[in-house]
Amino acid sequence: MTLFGEVQARLTRRRTLPVYDAPTLAAPFILYPMQVSNDTQLVMNSRKHPGNIEAITYAAELARNMGCALYVRPHPAEPYGPVMDSVFELKNKLKFKIVRTNTFALLNRAEHVVTINSTVGLSENIGKTVTYLGDSYFTNLTYEKLGNLIRNIIDVDYFSDEPVKSASVFGQAYYQNTWRHLRVLSE
Repeated sequence: MTLFGEVQARLTRRRTLPVYDAPTLAAPFILYPMQVSNDTQLVMNSRKHPGNIEAITYAAELARNMGCALYVRPHPAEPYGPVMDSVFELKNKLKFKIVRTNTFALLNRAEHVVTINSTVGLSENIGKTVTYLGDSYFTNLTYEKLGNLIRNIIDVDYFSDEPVKSASVFGQAYYQNTWRHLRVLSE
C-alpha cells in the first residue's frame, strides 16, 4: 500500500464511539473530572500522579476505601483517542463509571472530589472535600485570595502606579453568587 493509501485508510477508518454511563446521583460517589491529557498544568504540575490514568487509579482506590462509586468525567476538550481508549480499558478493570453529566450537577452531589490541579478544585470553597494530586494554586484558596485573584484578572490597570487593592468583599460576593446560580441550574 502506498503512503497516500495508508493515510487515507487511517483518516476514513471509523471508530466505535464509546457508550457513557448514566450516573446515580442519589448514591454517594467520588468525582474525578479529567483534565485534557496534554494540558500544560497537567504535564508540568503533577508531582504525585503525573497523568489521568494514575489519578483515576488513585481515585478508584479511594472510592473503594470510602465504600462509594467513582464517576470519571472526561474533559470536553479531550479528543477520543489513545488516552480515552486507556480510560475505557481501565474502567473494566477498576469498575468505575464514565459519565458525561453536567459537571456542576456532579459537583453538587459528589461526596468528594479528586483533581490533579484543575479549576474544579475551587469546589473546596463550597464545602466539598477536595484531594489535590498535583500542585495547584487553588489549594487552601480563601475568599480574600479569590477576591484578589478575580480583581487582578478583571480590573487591573497594568500601567498604573497604584497598588492593587484588596477585593475580598467583592470576591466573596461574586464567588458565592456564582456558585449559588450554578447550583440552581444544575438541579
